[in-house]
Amino acid sequence: MSTRPGHLPDFTSPPLIEVALGVQFTPLENLQTLHGGIIWEAYKDKYPYTKELPPLPHVLETFGRRQVHSSIPFKLSLQDRPDVPRYWFISENNDQLIQIQKDRFLQNWRKESSKAEYPRYESIREDFFLTIKLFVEHLLTLGLPNLT
Repeated sequence: MSTRPGHLPDFTSPPLIEVALGVQFTPLENLQTLHGGIIWEAYKDKYPYTKELPPLPHVLETFGRRQVHSSIPFKLSLQDRPDVPRYWFISENNDQLIQIQKDRFLQNWRKESSKAEYPRYESIREDFFLTIKLFVEHLLTLGLPNLT
């Protein structure tokens, strides 16, 4: 387990209700709906509950260019198959969540109870790296490409 660097403050009751770590990658175009269940098999002991949601939009940061949004974004697309949903794998006590979609992997800690104790960033980060490593291993097992 990671230790907290000594130069950082350590609050008795941190004012946090959620921490999210994630990566966005080149979309896995061959990811199919059936892969969601196969991937969940690797996580179901720690994350026994699931939920399907619409995918989050792909976001690209542009630096140095100012973007002006003068209207409500509208998207129309023609597809030969439906979008693969965003999968939520949820822990027993509802305080941890993994989100997977064709271009993103996110892991959240949520303060779902007033008695819940914040596990600290270092612990969340360490768990994130283990969790995404398992995800990458399953992609390769399924014949899907490594993350770019």
